Parts: sequence; structure tokens; C-alpha cells
Amino acid sequence: MADCFVHASDLHLDAPLGSLGLLDDERQRQLADRSTRAWSNLVQLCIDENASFLVLAGDIFDRAIAEVGVQLSFHRGLQRLREANVRVFVSHGNHDPLSADFRPTDALPDNVVRFEPGEPQSHEVTLRESRETVLV
Repeated sequence: MADCFVHASDLHLDAPLGSLGLLDDERQRQLADRSTRAWSNLVQLCIDENASFLVLAGDIFDRAIAEVGVQLSFHRGLQRLREANVRVFVSHGNHDPLSADFRPTDALPDNVVRFEPGEPQSHEVTLRESRETVLV
């Protein structure tokens, strides 16, 4: 199997869906659940493909204070990635900035690295198959 990593951005996991009021309650619930299912599918892709790491490049959430249920789903996915030994690199975006308003519901697992604002940063990652070291 070849080395791989997964890159995703602009997930906007808690983005409000416009015009939901025009739909019946069951359809509204189904649509609202899609973003958390998409996140779960992304996590499963990383596991299935034996990814060395996942890069989440901005706007995981749609706002600095994300809905608790969405944050919990995000944390469950991070924990699954930790159990699969997949490192995660997070760069916040303009919708979910790393600021005083950003309040995660829980501490992030130790497989997660958040890039802080300011000076550029890099982190070494050893790829699973080739055992080569790359910088993220």
C-alpha cells in the first residue's frame, strides 16, 4: 500500500441550512445530520486508506462557538483517528478563528496539532509505509 494523507477544508460542520422551514420535521432532521455524517465519513476514509495524517485547513466549524452536539461529534471523530494512529493537523479559518471566542467542549486528543496564529510552524510526520519523514 502506498503512503497517503488526507486534506480537507471548509467543512463548516455547524453551518445553518437555509430554507429548512419549508421542509417537514423529518426532512429537516435528515439534512441537519448530513454534516456530521460527512465528518464521520471523512474519518472513516482516513482509517480505511491507512492515512499517515489528516490536514484540516480552515473552517471546520461555521462560527467560533459551534453547537455542542457538532463539537462532540467532531471530538468523537478525532478520538477514532487517535485510536487508528492518525495524526491530525488543524489550521483555523476565518469562520472558526483561534481566538478568545473559540471554546472547544473538551481538550483535543494528543494526536491533534493546532497551528497557532503568528509565525509559520512545521511538524515532522513519519509516513506509515515508507517510514520517510515529511514536514506538515
